[in-house]
Amino acid sequence: MVSGSTAGSVDRSVRHASISSVIPWSVDRLIALGAQRVEGDYPEDADFVVLADPAGRLCCVIA
Repeated sequence: MVSGSTAGSVDRSVRHASISSVIPWSVDRLIALGAQRVEGDYPEDADFVVLADPAGRLCCVIA
């Protein structure tokens, strides 16, 4: 499932993708295709990763 929204004052569209049980492989694949991991204060038990595509659009990959 992918859904879009606008995050507060940030003028970027945020995408959320639910990819259960394959998140490590999916994140590695997206990074290999040009995405970059967005650094932040993630909870220790986070089940998601925020990535940015080469154009700077954010993508939240959720397990």
